[in-house]
Amino acid sequence: MAKKILALLLSLSMVLGLCACGSSEASEAASTPAESAASEEAAPAEESAPAEEAAPAEEAAPAEETTIYIDIAASLEAVFTEVIIPAYNEEHPEVTIEYNAGSSGKLLTGIEEANGVGHDLFFSAGKKQVTTLDETDGLVVEGSIVNLLSNQLCLVKGNDVETAVTGWENIADAKTAAICGGSVPVGKYTRAALVSLGILDEVEDSSAYTTEEISEALGGMEIDEADDVEVAAAKAVEGSVEIATIYYSDYYNHQDDLTIIAQDDGTLTGAITYPVCLVNNSEATEAESAAAADFLAFLQTDACLDAYEEYCFIVNSRAEAEAEAEPAAETEAAPAEDLLEETTIYIDIAASLEAVFSEVIIPAFAEVQPNVTIEYNAGSSGKLLTGIEEANGIGHDLFFSAGKKQVTTLDETDGLVVEGSIVNLLSNQLCLVKGNDVETAVTGWENIADAKTAAICGGSVPVGKYTRAALVSLGILDEVEDSSAYTTEEISEALGGMEIDEADDVEVAAAKAVEGSVEIATIYYSDYYNHQDDLTIIAQDDGTLTGAITYPVCLVANAEATEAETAAAQAFLEFLQTDLCLDAYAEYCFIVNE
Repeated sequence: MAKKILALLLSLSMVLGLCACGSSEASEAASTPAESAASEEAAPAEESAPAEEAAPAEEAAPAEETTIYIDIAASLEAVFTEVIIPAYNEEHPEVTIEYNAGSSGKLLTGIEEANGVGHDLFFSAGKKQVTTLDETDGLVVEGSIVNLLSNQLCLVKGNDVETAVTGWENIADAKTAAICGGSVPVGKYTRAALVSLGILDEVEDSSAYTTEEISEALGGMEIDEADDVEVAAAKAVEGSVEIATIYYSDYYNHQDDLTIIAQDDGTLTGAITYPVCLVNNSEATEAESAAAADFLAFLQTDACLDAYEEYCFIVNSRAEAEAEAEPAAETEAAPAEDLLEETTIYIDIAASLEAVFSEVIIPAFAEVQPNVTIEYNAGSSGKLLTGIEEANGIGHDLFFSAGKKQVTTLDETDGLVVEGSIVNLLSNQLCLVKGNDVETAVTGWENIADAKTAAICGGSVPVGKYTRAALVSLGILDEVEDSSAYTTEEISEALGGMEIDEADDVEVAAAKAVEGSVEIATIYYSDYYNHQDDLTIIAQDDGTLTGAITYPVCLVANAEATEAETAAAQAFLEFLQTDLCLDAYAEYCFIVNE
């Protein structure tokens, strides 16, 4: 996670360095946050227009020392404090940003009570609060509202909490729950979901339902009303309630401690929109107003949009662009002159890539190039390499590996990679996991040896190789020239006789953890994403133990490929690097390398 945050900060700093006006004469002012509360249908295009709705950065860039005061929804606090505010202060040390994070309802009340004075920008977790501030209070700067983000409602439990609840449909089986009040956006959307489920009656304003009325509708369930979404998440983490409703972005912040029981895609709640606006602060200086406008414009830069997505928010402008592109992809192939000849290509992909390929990438390519059939083989990268080598490349056109070693071997040892075709496209992270219902004394990498059984892939499989590298970094295995050569028996001995179930590939290791046939397993983060309802992450490495986990892709030198087959393989390799595919990888929890 630390490396992800550093990468985002560097990216943001580069963007700022390109677009910021000169400020060499500005004096430094440390950023000191103010008191912070402890913490799909997307909005119409005209509502989520990008930065032109706010004053452009080059026109409103602050020129003198000032302080701006911003109010942000509790669910935004992590991305603001860890990425956005530090990055902005890198280029604008003359601007101090004081923030207040909490429930959007309470933030609105604070702005209203002050009549906007001492408040420059409001980033809400619901449209209702900004609409009230604008249409009822008249405290929004005209034309400054941007419906920038969206979120999703999740039903969660603490990892060690037992519950009979398996989804939205039997939510009433819980005895206790943490639910925010109706003035808090996540509480409002929880009530909307309960209306959609038929648990609450449809009324003009479902947010008006009281905790007592919800308790009664749920058969007398004890409801612990939370002040904001972070409080609800904390109650679930500590186990003081059986279940809670939170946003997906808040689950991201607590993924080591919470399990998602169910996640709504907007079917129950409708769109959960996060609008941001400038507040009409009548006592703001000219410098303060300029800095606030500049910060609003900054929040809409591509680097900030990348940061929101990293923290599991949905960026509306990108979601809309994707939604607009999808119908075209479904109905329009490439122009006739760009259509490839009818052919079949044969690709080998790491097991952890199968979901994104089968569900998104292959169908999307087929829409654009309907004459090309893609036959794929998914498995451990080591076994895929062996298959390509045994065939001397024949019947293999593209190889997407979960480790650099396999592609390096195919290239430098076997000479079966098309020259210049290697692209180090993705990265991943090693996770230590257990099945949700499995008891274990293991609490992190440092006491992994406390487990009695584990599923670990062989050393020829990338995730097995990186597991061995982690064990070397931990001092459990000795440092050797090639740690992937460590056998299962040697690892078992180093771990005090632990019973190791060697898995053929990462999906098999994940399945063994899900079914509970082993106590722990090592998998990739992307594979946890595929099994998040069934697995708990005990520990996740940011590269400190393993080093970079790179996924390279290359064209295979297939001596018997037709000209049409070769052209189609090249076109598919290029397609894998398009924005559509990059967004898909990110959605499936891969890291896209710059």
